[in-house]
Amino acid sequence: MAIGILPSTMPGAVTPMCSECGVALCYDIPNEEYQEAKEFWDNWTCKECNPNYKGSLKKFKEKSMLDKLTGIQKTAMIKALFKRIFDAASPMDLANIAFKLTASGDTAVFKVHSNTKNLRGFIHESGLLVLEQNPGKGSWCGKLAAEGVECVWIMKSGTYLSFMIRHNDEIHILRTNPRNRQETEDRALNILAK
Repeated sequence: MAIGILPSTMPGAVTPMCSECGVALCYDIPNEEYQEAKEFWDNWTCKECNPNYKGSLKKFKEKSMLDKLTGIQKTAMIKALFKRIFDAASPMDLANIAFKLTASGDTAVFKVHSNTKNLRGFIHESGLLVLEQNPGKGSWCGKLAAEGVECVWIMKSGTYLSFMIRHNDEIHILRTNPRNRQETEDRALNILAK
């Protein structure tokens, strides 16, 4: 149901209608406002059907742009960040660069991540971090980086989400499994063996 145009709806506006019970909101909203938050209004519910409605539109608008992206858009964004990291010869080359992604009218800004290890990376305000692997680490992935393999970790709030490597000009994203850390290493080494 979501929105409707009733006999009482003002020209150039729509009347939000509860997607649960069909009751109409007591006021109309301009078409532009509807288009800006179409997903919200198309799923709007009234106070009786959703007692926690207070501030819902504000919460919807504050929802991270990254949360609104499709899987394909997220993959493209992460690959673009990966390329930027390795197109820069050093973290200094990344200075003053902010990666911006615009989709559905929203913009996500990734700022250069500064760190004491002089590693190249980008961070989003949500805490999503794309950071090159430290070649000085003695781990399997540190050894790959020391051998010149372009590889990064995707992390959020200290949790490793994915590992990325470039092999034969193709970027591979390997989702990590916290219960089986060996799996990521095996998959990465398998890709590099091809």
